[in-house]
Amino acid sequence: MKLTKEEHISFEHLQEWRNRHMHQKQLTFSELNQLHDELMKKIVHAAEELTQSEQGKAPARFAFLIMGSAGRKEQALWSDQDHALIHEGSPEDTPYFLALGRNITKGMEICGYERCEGKVMAEEPRWCKPVPEMKKQVEQWIQEGSWESIRHMLILFDARTLVGDKSGNQELKELMFSYSRFRHSFRNRVLANSEFRMRRRNVFGQILTDKYKRFDFKETVLFPFVNAARTGAFIEGDISSSTISRMQSLSAVFPRMPVARKSFENALNFRHLQTKNSSSYRDIHLIKADTLTKEEKRMVKEWMEEGKQLLEQVHEYYKNMERKLPL
Repeated sequence: MKLTKEEHISFEHLQEWRNRHMHQKQLTFSELNQLHDELMKKIVHAAEELTQSEQGKAPARFAFLIMGSAGRKEQALWSDQDHALIHEGSPEDTPYFLALGRNITKGMEICGYERCEGKVMAEEPRWCKPVPEMKKQVEQWIQEGSWESIRHMLILFDARTLVGDKSGNQELKELMFSYSRFRHSFRNRVLANSEFRMRRRNVFGQILTDKYKRFDFKETVLFPFVNAARTGAFIEGDISSSTISRMQSLSAVFPRMPVARKSFENALNFRHLQTKNSSSYRDIHLIKADTLTKEEKRMVKEWMEEGKQLLEQVHEYYKNMERKLPL
């Protein structure tokens, strides 16, 4: 399903390509995420051409990073934008790359990717910097240590290089690891940031829903697995970005991780089947509980409990480790 030269003319052509190829009912979850990657790469290249026509050739090489579900290869049919841009130029070159970031964001939006409410996009100065400046930003987040600062750092930790050289992204993660290895107070803040407090079932064991009988599958089922794997990967120094890869690496530390990984894969596939006919990002993560069979409700409840227990186990393991370390 490669894009032809004719289809690479404009963002509108890429939007048409999406409509033709990404709404096929027979697509598997893995195939859908491969298509997301292909489409986003083409959007970046189209944005490069547009920026070059407006401002000339890029003054330095750059890498385009995707975060969130895109970075972890966990996108549903519809997704919002979470991305950053790092470049090898000087701070004086950043205005050019901010313009490129604006064009990328515009292209993404035209092609169906909602703008990020938290403004985690390459058109924002916080997420578009030379590599040395982005390193300073990471160090500032770590030194501040606030809940929001640690959240920003963990967003970047999920980054995957979609376009460009991977070394800058790897350097950023190695910088995070260098602090994590020697500062247990910093590791404790990371643990606190990934705690899960949302109630998912009532006292009778029923799935909690909104007034339309819907529940957020991503928040209540997937995120405990995601947070457990991210926390473990961060503390263990694993640079991989996907939850599946992180779980594979953590199997040596947590014996139940292979079983949890299979459950997470099943939950992703279940979400894909339940939402592949959704018409917008607004409701892509919402599933109507009263449309599920008794067996499907049982599976969802099991995944909820398994994700909760896994996250608790990961937290308890590392908290116990921290208690044994000298102050």
